[in-house]
Amino acid sequence: VVVFGRMGVGSSSLVNLIIGTEVAGHHNDTTRCTKAVALYQASIDNKTVDIYDVPGLQGGMDTSMWKSLWTVKPTNTEIIAAIVNINKARGIDLLIHCLGPKDGIGSDYYKAVRSAVGAEVPIAAVVTHLERQDGAMDKWWSNNGAKLESEMNMRFDDHACVTTLPHNDAKWRWRRVEGENAVRDLISRRLY
Repeated sequence: VVVFGRMGVGSSSLVNLIIGTEVAGHHNDTTRCTKAVALYQASIDNKTVDIYDVPGLQGGMDTSMWKSLWTVKPTNTEIIAAIVNINKARGIDLLIHCLGPKDGIGSDYYKAVRSAVGAEVPIAAVVTHLERQDGAMDKWWSNNGAKLESEMNMRFDDHACVTTLPHNDAKWRWRRVEGENAVRDLISRRLY
């Protein structure tokens, strides 16, 4: 499973949600944490699943701050090449496109990754930052999922709607559990 998305949307926090513990570096702002591909393992349905966290794709924000945050920033081309290399080396059973409900939906990223890996690799959407969604978090998809396809030409094989707030955030702990179950069920459906 390879998790990708726009820089700052919460891909590393999503990796932590999938794994069930804080292993991938993350920030509560748009600071880039993942500077190279990182491999983690999760136990899902008593099976070990490799979870790749790739650096966030760039764009859609002021990048002048990057110079002070880190010295080597991978380009989108390098990030997409890393995804392709994972696919060539061992195959990708599932790509998870981490999306933010407002400004974290980049159809250009989806199209570039889809083009690079081909139609045979399934892509699932996981929408983050939905802790304040009225009712079930999946309601966001009911209201917006069709627009992603019709207006942005983004076709997903599956989806989950989650929050990736830290497990120690007592106010939203129940939402985190709901999201963790949703994304782990998605992976289970797609892989087994």
